[in-house]
Amino acid sequence: MRRLFFVLMFCSGIFAFAQENGDRTVVDLKIDGLKKTKESYVHRILSEYIGKKESEVKIKEIETILQEQNLFSEISVSLLSEENSEKCILNINVKEKITFIPLPFVSVSKDGPMGGFVLMDMNALGKKYNYMVGGVFSKTIQMGMTSFSKPALDLKHPGFSVGASVGNRNQEINDFMGNEYISFSSLTCSLNFAITEKINRFLNVSGGASYTLNKTWDEDFDSISQWSGFSSFELKKTEWNGWFMITNSFSGKGDWGYSTEGEFIHGYSGKIQVQIPVMEKSRMSLKMAGAMDFNKDIRFQSGKSSVGSSVLDSKFRTDGIMCFYMDFERAVLQKKAATVSVYGSYESVIARDVDDEIELAHGPGGGLLIYLKQIAFPAVAFGFAYNMPQNVWQYVVSLGVSF
Repeated sequence: MRRLFFVLMFCSGIFAFAQENGDRTVVDLKIDGLKKTKESYVHRILSEYIGKKESEVKIKEIETILQEQNLFSEISVSLLSEENSEKCILNINVKEKITFIPLPFVSVSKDGPMGGFVLMDMNALGKKYNYMVGGVFSKTIQMGMTSFSKPALDLKHPGFSVGASVGNRNQEINDFMGNEYISFSSLTCSLNFAITEKINRFLNVSGGASYTLNKTWDEDFDSISQWSGFSSFELKKTEWNGWFMITNSFSGKGDWGYSTEGEFIHGYSGKIQVQIPVMEKSRMSLKMAGAMDFNKDIRFQSGKSSVGSSVLDSKFRTDGIMCFYMDFERAVLQKKAATVSVYGSYESVIARDVDDEIELAHGPGGGLLIYLKQIAFPAVAFGFAYNMPQNVWQYVVSLGVSF
């Protein structure tokens, strides 16, 4: 009898200790501060935490998920429970960003000034639907564009995106050294559609189709169209450290189709990115990206944006390119309205030139970035890069949306 008494006392002690040390069960979410965002959307993205034990819930992980949405300027997460209760509630307080705004923009780069106007809503219907309509204008291009996307939430709730653009431009394609290779005037139209599946929090896959027309006004160049289907994946892990979103990712994409020249076209690209927090206000980024195109007209081949290069000429096109990039970014100011950071970088890139020779470019870069906290849009960026083998500077200054 005495032994049974001690066993019961021991079990009661273990049960009480478990309650006091995080073994309550999360039974609901309480969300304050929502104005435009639907409460059902927040419940959906945090649904995996319902039913978890208190000791299994990581507050920092939930803050990261909410930061990834780019909808909230302030986030506070805690667990609420009553004394001697086996249940608790996930308590969330947020302040929403401005997600709908008519946004003029302007940028100045080596290619000259460019400006335009975009109407965007990053949180349409309060469910993070995204639509955009706008125009871009410069000395060499006049383009209109529109798009709509719905985010993927889980396997049962896939996302999709559609987009279209039409533009008239004086198109110029340069070789690796920045010398003019061909130039012509053209009308470019494009349509695209994609479906995205969120396999889990870390893995997304997508597939879709696109059509592009390049109609030239120059008798020396034929008009050409291409139809293609594509598939892609992204494996990504993120963590919010209070200053930056630390992102480690691996992604790949392939596309296959035909052109009006009767060619079977295909292309492949991939990127690996590793970010490492260094002290409280700094992060280091390492990136390797590459792209290969087969049987594609030079007008549809890869450029500097395909691999995120800074040192290359923006008018260069190639069927094979690889870029290695590293940078160190340091936050120098954090206020309620924005975070200001500076960065220094070094890049190496190899590519096949128009004469099929393999060329190398490399050099340092740097700049200043401003991350707005109250508005879900880019603000101001200034960056430069120096191509050492060619002794050429590249730079860009943008205000508003950067393209």
